[in-house]
Amino acid sequence: VHFGRQLASHGFNIVLVARRKDKLEEVSKAIQQDFPSVKTSVVCCDLMKLGQADHLCETFLQNIDSAIENGEIGVLVANAGNSDLARHFTDHSLERNRDMLNLNTLGNLALIQTLMPRLIRKDS
Repeated sequence: VHFGRQLASHGFNIVLVARRKDKLEEVSKAIQQDFPSVKTSVVCCDLMKLGQADHLCETFLQNIDSAIENGEIGVLVANAGNSDLARHFTDHSLERNRDMLNLNTLGNLALIQTLMPRLIRKDS
């Protein structure tokens, strides 16, 4: 959220990507209220599933392409992650910790790898 607001304050249009549409829309509305000249779009995607199937990647790219008018991405902030700082990691099951680790690393990797052709096309 903070990165999106900072980029919007410099006139960048924002595409928000996350799993929860309600949260995306809430953030999008807040950015649009504070920065009316900035266009915001939302794309729902579970980054844990993004790299697991080619059809999900293709659908994600189609959603991104429809969210951005010129098909180019100027700046990518790969900031997906999950944590439970209120609890010690030993309070969670190994499966829960593995899921957090996978999202925090592989989720961002899948996002970057999927969007890389658009970044290269722009010479970003």
